[in-house]
Amino acid sequence: MRRTDWLYMPTMKHQLIHWLREAYAMERQSIEVLERQQDLARGDVILMKRLGFHLIETRDQAEKLRLCLENLGSHAEGIRMGLSRLVGNMHAISAAVGADDKVKSIIINAIFEKFEIGCYEALIVAAEEADEPEVAELCRDLQAQERTMERWLDDHLQSVAHEFLRMRNIAALTRHAQHAAQQGRA
Repeated sequence: MRRTDWLYMPTMKHQLIHWLREAYAMERQSIEVLERQQDLARGDVILMKRLGFHLIETRDQAEKLRLCLENLGSHAEGIRMGLSRLVGNMHAISAAVGADDKVKSIIINAIFEKFEIGCYEALIVAAEEADEPEVAELCRDLQAQERTMERWLDDHLQSVAHEFLRMRNIAALTRHAQHAAQQGRA
């Protein structure tokens, strides 16, 4: 390393701000995804309510991250970073899966919640290294919300999968009965 290379290395605070900006972009993208997923959840009142509640939490998270960035002398305007594209791509997969879209959507959401939990863990470490205890505490709070949503998704996955399989079985039995009735008339 040359003697002047250290001048160009980002400080802990710069890295923290960079990750906070990415987290803000991630939460903004999550808002769009959650809004779309509420359509998917129609017919499942429990899932719709939980997605609606998490949508409110996510909007609040984005606002808290925006204010945090401002308090650190940065801004959140115009951010469209790689993490937000990753969110969109993951959820695009869930939108194109077919009849079992609700089941796969919950699985993908659970994976993404785990990703967010990891992002907030890295932010907590960065905030502590940058001597920003208020930011670390905020990130702990946001991480706790993501953990709660992850647990809910894990708990709800079984009932959604059971319901999908039950409805699929009913549809298959109905088709079989209709086919048998048509064969009896012939």
